[in-house]
Amino acid sequence: TNPSPVDIEGFIEFYLGMTPDYQYLSHNGVYLGMTVFNDTNKVPVFDPATNRAEYISAKARTVIIDNRLLDESQRHRYRFTLGHEGGHDWMEWQANHLSAAVLMPKTPIIQMAKYHGDKLKYPPSMGMFIAQVSAVFDVSIQAATNRLKDLGYIKTNDTTDYSYASAIMDFAGVVGS
Repeated sequence: TNPSPVDIEGFIEFYLGMTPDYQYLSHNGVYLGMTVFNDTNKVPVFDPATNRAEYISAKARTVIIDNRLLDESQRHRYRFTLGHEGGHDWMEWQANHLSAAVLMPKTPIIQMAKYHGDKLKYPPSMGMFIAQVSAVFDVSIQAATNRLKDLGYIKTNDTTDYSYASAIMDFAGVVGS
């Protein structure tokens, strides 16, 4: 096969699962791209029609590329900026997983899971386990849930809302006093 350009749009959309969007990011083109990590209605963009900045809404994992890069003369910069923004998403994922591994080491979690045994297949018991991991390692319920998914205790496609685990922690604090 002959060398050829990488389909960077396909890589961003289908491999990284990100959604490209195109806006004017500034009045003078100083910002070329932006990665949105969380759903928000506060993404600053520039509206050339009014010559003013305004906010738009964007979903998590959106890559916003400045409209100026859509000009054919900017093709190389456009491709590089898409790849660059995809790298931010990858680094965010790596940073989150590293932090979780440091704050919630695997071996102590395995020991804690052994205590719960087969009960972990039931959502209320899993909620208690999540609350325990959260309390022991001083992390959020969401961080504990994500770490337990990484370690295989919760299926990655599990959409159960374990936020009730924080109520379990609060109740345990009252009972334990």
